[in-house]
Amino acid sequence: DDPKEYREAMEAYSSAPTGSGYLKRAEAGLCRYEYLEEMGRSRRDELKSVQEDFVTALVHNPQYTDAAIGLAEVSGIIRRGEARETGPTITAYEEQIAALGAVIERQPSCLQAWLARGDSYWRLANFKFWRGLDAAEEVRKAIEDFTKSIEMNPRNAAAYRSAQSIGPGSDGRL
Repeated sequence: DDPKEYREAMEAYSSAPTGSGYLKRAEAGLCRYEYLEEMGRSRRDELKSVQEDFVTALVHNPQYTDAAIGLAEVSGIIRRGEARETGPTITAYEEQIAALGAVIERQPSCLQAWLARGDSYWRLANFKFWRGLDAAEEVRKAIEDFTKSIEMNPRNAAAYRSAQSIGPGSDGRL
């Protein structure tokens, strides 16, 4: 059962049929999914409505960078899950990276897009590494994106945490 605060927030976002309402509802839904995934209780089919909310937010305002990033991330999760059932997921990671690259091309100063793409490269590197494939290029690109994030905002703790996940003694997988 979802916490009362979550249900109230979702009701409030649903009652505001604007781009920002759909964006906030999608972000809350994605956070809920990630939380439940950590507990082993997530259901991928729930992501379809989150994906639809991100798309609707972008229809309302195509300049919503957060919606474009969220859409790339949730679409990647969905594609990787579908691919697990049918075959390799490298293409799903590459599609997510390309979608985030498109956000960066449109808005090169968007720190969150650089972080999200770096994280996607890092996840792809881990996926390849554990299958015995060469992941050096993805690691290099992840480092480049995390470095760019730090250069953009040296006070952003998330950028340092992401970069640190690759370093020696990190809790990263590689």
